[in-house]
Formats: sequence, structure tokens, C-alpha cells
Amino acid sequence: MIRDERQWRRAVIALAVLALAVRLAIAAGTGGGNDLRLYHAFGDLVNDGANPYHLPAGFPYASRFADNLPGELLIFAGVLKLHDAAFSLRALFALADAGVIVLVGLAWPRPRSWRAAFVAFYAFNPLVLGSWTATSEDKTLLFLLFAATILAVERGRLAWGWAGTTALAAIKGFSLFFAPMLALHTVRVRGPRAAALSVAAAALVLVVAHLPWFPDDLDAYAHRDDRTRYPHPGAAAVTQVLSRLHIYDPAVARFGVPLLLVAIFVLFWRQAMGIVEAMVLASAATLVLQPDHAYTRALFAALPFLLILRTDTRRWLVIWVVATLASIAIYLQQERGELGGYGSMAHVVAANAFFFLLFGWYVRDKLRGVGGLPIICHNRA
Repeated sequence: MIRDERQWRRAVIALAVLALAVRLAIAAGTGGGNDLRLYHAFGDLVNDGANPYHLPAGFPYASRFADNLPGELLIFAGVLKLHDAAFSLRALFALADAGVIVLVGLAWPRPRSWRAAFVAFYAFNPLVLGSWTATSEDKTLLFLLFAATILAVERGRLAWGWAGTTALAAIKGFSLFFAPMLALHTVRVRGPRAAALSVAAAALVLVVAHLPWFPDDLDAYAHRDDRTRYPHPGAAAVTQVLSRLHIYDPAVARFGVPLLLVAIFVLFWRQAMGIVEAMVLASAATLVLQPDHAYTRALFAALPFLLILRTDTRRWLVIWVVATLASIAIYLQQERGELGGYGSMAHVVAANAFFFLLFGWYVRDKLRGVGGLPIICHNRA
């Protein structure tokens, strides 16, 4: 309905401000989850001058919780240095969500109608608000960086794409899994020399990012790898299905994820998908088979698919309905122990329903030869 570009910009900024206010209000009225307490405790540990990978006596968490990378811990410590309160971290996450709304609303290469639908969903859908704001997750910051990285790559600004990929690797590490696809894309677009320089620069930055507590900070990767060895999946892990059938083995995660990543790389190499699709699929592949897969991660696996899917009014209606019902079910299971309770098969269904809806549409569209909008999904090589 808004035809003037200036009015559109004002509307997007107003929506971002409103979304920020809603998130700060939720943060003020809720206590957050255990992850927030971990962020706060480890951030304070850094500010106290301690080694967050060599925990002091009396620290309230076991060493296995020291699984966040130095880049993220330094961000948390910096925020807590300004104001030492869990609410400060929640304000950071809320600002990141507002940044997503501004980024997509003003810069995303899709029609204005699609951008309006996306930012309205992201700003106010209860699944997003419940999973990442009420619980309080760093996923908001990661999604902002991931979306910015995707946007840079799609627009052909590979230097910025590599910068985003490197930042994500330093903060959380998951972008390491789509870096090979990005390297191949860089070879196709800019040539082998540019790809080699990009990989070398990213590697150098990652080495520097690990210097503060090297080599102790390498334990973070070991702790994350240990999760794949859990003998029985729990929380919202889809592999609970295999566990209930008594055929689950930790090899499902340990070898299943690498196999998925190899398959995605091969499909991208054969140009069966574009670089943005490969990045989105690789990100999801690192999450969905994990034995500790939670509803907060299921949302992170799902949301990037909205950036590559073709949507219409009917699909947006279904998206709202499925996401809202899922959020209600998760709340009743997580907070009240109803509908099967947290970790039940009903919880697995509720937590992953939104992801499987979007992934199912993606697969169906690919099989039918119907991709996303051309500017989003096609390789520019």
C-alpha cells in the first residue's frame, strides 16, 4: 500500500523500533533461559581476567559448558563491561532482531510485498518471540550476521561475504561448514587466486581470534564434538524417532552430518543449486541430526529457508498458523509440562513443525523445477 520509497523506509524503521520495544518489554517481564545465565556467567568470568576454558574453583558450571568460542565470549564481556546485567545481553539480542528487520526491509532484493510479509512475521510471530526473546538466545545475533552474509554473497560482494563468514566462524563456528561452498563459488566468479586469498585471509583472522586463550579455547570444539556422542537423543531431536525404535546410534550424528554436507557440496558443484541455497542447507544440516537439538535451534535451521523460498499469500497464512500453533505447544510443554511435556515425541513434532514445513516446500519446489525468485536462488557464476 505504501508506494513512496521514503514512506516505506520510515515504516520499516518504525516497525523495527516497535519490535525492539516489544522485545525489551518481554525481556523485562521474563527471566530468560539457562543459556542466558551461561552467557552472563562466562562473560563475567572474562571480565574478571579468568580463563573461560580453565574454570576456577567454585564456578557454578561444569567445564562441558565452556563450549562457546572466544569471539562470542568477548562480545558478551564487552556488553557486560558497559552494564553488568543479564538484561544488557537481552538488549543486545533485541537490537540484533531490529537489525534484521531493517536489513531485510530496506536492502533485501525481493519485492516490497515479500519484505513486508517477512518483517511482520519476524517482528511479531510468537514462535520467534518465544524461542529467541523470552528464552533469550544468541541466535538473534547469529541470524543477523547470517542474513547479512547471504545478502552480500547474493549481491556479488564477495569480500563482505567472506567477512561475514569469518565473523560467524569466530563467533560460533557453523559457517566453517559452508565455507567450502563459498570458496568454490569464489573460484567460479573471481578465479582461483581470489579464492585462495579469501580463504587465507579468513584463516588468518580465525587464528588471531583464538589467540586470547590459545590453546585452551580449542576445548570448545571438543566439548561440542562430545555432544554428538550422546547415547540417547533428547530435547527436540528428530533422531528421537530412531531412539524410540531402538535403532539409534551416535554414528547418526557423527557421520550423518558430514555426509549431508558432502552431498550439498556435490549438488552445488554440479550446479543443481545456487550458492545461497547451499549456505542455507549446510547451516541446517549441522543442526537437525544433533542429539541435543532444541526448539531454539530448530527455528534457526528453519528461518533461512524463508529467504530462498517463493511465497504467496496462501503460504504466508500457513506459515503464520503453523508457527503460532507450534509456539503455543512449545510453551505448554516447556513451561507447564502439558501436551506430552518437554522432550516428548509431541514436543519433537511441535519444535520441528515449522522447519519441516519450509524444508518440505523447498524440496517440492525443487522437484517441480520451481525455484525462489531469480535474484535470490540462482548462481551468478
